[in-house]
Amino acid sequence: MLNTRKTIKFLIFLPAILVLLYFLITFLNHLNHRFSKRKWDQYENKRYELCEDLINKKLLINKSEQDVIDLLGEPSLKVDSMQYWRYETGTKQVWINDERYSLSLLWKNGKVILAKADTITVKF
Repeated sequence: MLNTRKTIKFLIFLPAILVLLYFLITFLNHLNHRFSKRKWDQYENKRYELCEDLINKKLLINKSEQDVIDLLGEPSLKVDSMQYWRYETGTKQVWINDERYSLSLLWKNGKVILAKADTITVKF
């Protein structure tokens, strides 16, 4: 009888513990993907993990060219005639394909008006 009660308690609390563990891991993962200049400089091939934070918090909107260069460095591609900059933010292998990530910036009057993450899948 005692064993049965322990088993029932275990079966009741196990799902609760698993759910709490899931939320804890999700929260810690979210903290890991917060943008910082140190992470941007240190993890060059995983910068795509920081882009969501950069975009959602609008950290680049209304920044000047010099502000962006100070924060992110020189862009991978700069098309002055289109007022467009692109930063390569890393590559991740998904199955047998590669996903290449980039951050695109559009400018108007010397200020960022749009920051957008892009993904290109390269199929092998």
